[in-house]
Amino acid sequence: NYHGQTCDILVCSAGCAKPGYFAAQSINIFQEQMDVNYFGTLIPIKVVSEDMIKSNRKSSVVLVSSAAALCGMIGYTQYCPSKFAVRGLADCLRNEFIKYNISVHIYFPANIKTPGFEEEEKTKPIETKKIEGTAATQSAEEAANCLIIGMRKGQYAITNDILCELLRILTNGVNPRSNPVLELFLAPILVIVSIVLTFQWDNLARNSSGDNTTTTTT
Repeated sequence: NYHGQTCDILVCSAGCAKPGYFAAQSINIFQEQMDVNYFGTLIPIKVVSEDMIKSNRKSSVVLVSSAAALCGMIGYTQYCPSKFAVRGLADCLRNEFIKYNISVHIYFPANIKTPGFEEEEKTKPIETKKIEGTAATQSAEEAANCLIIGMRKGQYAITNDILCELLRILTNGVNPRSNPVLELFLAPILVIVSIVLTFQWDNLARNSSGDNTTTTTT
């Protein structure tokens, strides 16, 4: 509450990633990822939305998830689940907040050039890097601009990369679609694309050369 006014737009963008092979990481890392990525998003919404609901003024809540919430892959067993959780929270809140005049948006950005991204590159498995090589890497300013444009268009699910958008269409669930007619046309094509990607990604994982058997304690 600021000068007697409730928050107009709440953007929850807390997040971090510590990629690595599942067997080589400790439980502490998995716990940390949920604490930061999921609860770091849920708690601000829980606190701020109370006044939003009471005021019934037009307002918005933005949950920044990740392209990793559209698909799972080797190296992200600690990160993907936390971002999938953010997606599940957004889907539920979108439906529940309708009657309170609160619009909910979820953002699925691909890689963004930030200090956090540079840090995660240090432990990211080579297979993960190869899979991500097909996605664009944007500056923080470019990624933020894509989010703003999507919000202005009234989109529920927003992306900043063509591959992410195709994955979003393929995994949209029971949620509003940006372009229903186009997405209906693309649906059978995207099924074929997903089959090809599954084959490629599974082949990369099957031929993994990384050491994924030694458990760490950090």
